[in-house]
Amino acid sequence: MDEYLPRVYRFALRLTGSRQDAEDLAQETFLQAWRRRGDLRDPDAARVWLFTIARNLWNDWLRRKYRRRTAVEPLQEDHESAAAPPDRNLMV
Repeated sequence: MDEYLPRVYRFALRLTGSRQDAEDLAQETFLQAWRRRGDLRDPDAARVWLFTIARNLWNDWLRRKYRRRTAVEPLQEDHESAAAPPDRNLMV
């Protein structure tokens, strides 16, 4: 499977747009493939199988990133509320 490493890396680079992220994605792809090597029934399908693993890992990363970003997105500080500030009620 090592012969597919350059192709998987180039695919990862196209997905991520970053050399560092592409290296990480390619490494994780081969690690996942090694762990699940028993699932590959047809050795002739190894290339497609590796690309599928890479794509799925990338989609998982994007979902996690989006979930984190939306979960902790800060409120805009320049947004003024229509309600009176709480300290104004105390001064009346």
